[in-house]
Amino acid sequence: MPFVSGHPRARRVKIFLIVVIVVTFVTLVPLAIPAAAGIVRDEYGFYGALLGLASVICLLFSIIAAAFFFIWIHRVHHNLPSLGASGLKYSPAWAVGGFLIPFVNLFLPSRVVTEIWKASDPTVDIGDGLAWKSAPTSPLITYWWTLLLILFPVSSVVAWIIEPRVQFYHPPPMLGALMLIWSLLYILAAILVKRLVKNIDTRQEEKHRRTSTAGKTSVTGFQETG
Repeated sequence: MPFVSGHPRARRVKIFLIVVIVVTFVTLVPLAIPAAAGIVRDEYGFYGALLGLASVICLLFSIIAAAFFFIWIHRVHHNLPSLGASGLKYSPAWAVGGFLIPFVNLFLPSRVVTEIWKASDPTVDIGDGLAWKSAPTSPLITYWWTLLLILFPVSSVVAWIIEPRVQFYHPPPMLGALMLIWSLLYILAAILVKRLVKNIDTRQEEKHRRTSTAGKTSVTGFQETG
């Protein structure tokens, strides 16, 4: 199967991740800080309305970024055989499905991304389809997935607290503090995903370049020998 560059898809993912980072920073963070300080007075419901609107906007752009991320990760995993990798444990379908299946999504995505990272290593022996298995992984994957696993329960706690209290005239400081922590962790997670996408994209483009160069050299050598 031919190699199809994932670079255009990676660019779209990074653009929307930047939007998510900016939107979260300019909407949820400013709303969380005064609530954490206990200085919010919401007699007319403005705070609750603004919080709801900011949450919806952030969620909307996050869904768009996630959709582009799934399209990208399907493509880059699909490229692995054309980059000379064999003995792959997962498929492009699992690369996406692993994020969507409950309980499975607690461990499979990090394994899939690790496989993509290692199999995209441009420094491994291109002639050995299994050489990627001994390639080093990246701590970036560990940081990214650990942070997401922390975000899951924090998100649940924030939603549990905010649901019955969003219309309160005086939001409890604990709500603001949790919102602030969640917002900052969410921004950090988006930054890590953006960096991960960029690095994998760079690795695949470089490995494709080296694979193509090696293929041309092999053909030229065969013609000269013949």
